[in-house]
Amino acid sequence: QGGFISQRFITAGKLQLDQQIAGQDITAARLRLHSQEQRVLSDVRIRFYAALAAQKRLEFTRKLVRIGDELVAATRTLLAGRLGTENDLLQAEIRVDESRSLRDNARNQQAEAWRRLSAVIGSPHMPMVPLSGDLTESLPELEWDTCLQTVLDSNPELNAARTRVERAEITILRA
Repeated sequence: QGGFISQRFITAGKLQLDQQIAGQDITAARLRLHSQEQRVLSDVRIRFYAALAAQKRLEFTRKLVRIGDELVAATRTLLAGRLGTENDLLQAEIRVDESRSLRDNARNQQAEAWRRLSAVIGSPHMPMVPLSGDLTESLPELEWDTCLQTVLDSNPELNAARTRVERAEITILRA
């Protein structure tokens, strides 16, 4: 019989440590978000350049087929003028058939690359349109030490791991 009253007093700066722990959790969540954004951007870039390379390959194989067709026509003209042989014509036809096979493979590879790009973008029914870009543009000169330092300083996953370590240190200090 009687009443009971209690109050909990947080002492020794534990409230401030709890706030620091919560702040580390927020920082870790932001770093995870940034890491995911970087993954998506990398995936889109990879798929874009794969689709661009497939498009260029198809353009080149179409030119190869056109040149092969011209070769067959020229060989037939030579054969009609008795300046070529039947063997020359057969070889030209074999080459143009190989070129057509390469073109068909390139067309299939372009379709596959486009499907992968549109899936990564999140629009699987996006119609195929010509891509613009240059695969032969000069790439920057990179040095190992500079790249390593950049990765160590700005990699979101490494920064998230550092944040988890700091959180654990604060948790231990609070305990």
